[in-house]
Amino acid sequence: MKRLLILAVLACAPAAFAQSPATDAPAASTVPTPAPHALDRFKALAGDWSAEGLDGNSAPGARMRYEVTAGGSAVLETLFPGTPHEMRTLYARDGDDVVLTHFCASGHHPKMRAKPAADGTLVFAFDGALNFDPARDGHMQDAP
Repeated sequence: MKRLLILAVLACAPAAFAQSPATDAPAASTVPTPAPHALDRFKALAGDWSAEGLDGNSAPGARMRYEVTAGGSAVLETLFPGTPHEMRTLYARDGDDVVLTHFCASGHHPKMRAKPAADGTLVFAFDGALNFDPARDGHMQDAP
């Protein structure tokens, strides 16, 4: 019963404190704009990409696709789409961090966690793996 009474009071409160239209000017917003999340960097990549070699020429077959998914809470990267070596990496938020799981053509799935570096970039560090034997399977330990 107390819960219903509190809800009824809260529902009526806006009407009790309503002002005339002449004095209803909105107050200046005091809610700070949230800082951009590191995942936003990956969201900005949405679309199809092709790689260039170090000599500036196109790297044949080096195509990538970035897709914002899951209501904006994740980014799916597809490397070499439509080929036998297609691989996917899912980037997602974990609090203030960005984590990834890479679904490798070799069959194992390393996980990494990003931390901001002093120069403003993100550095990913190995954070375990699925379907992975560290004595047998190679993997990236970190990635700038």
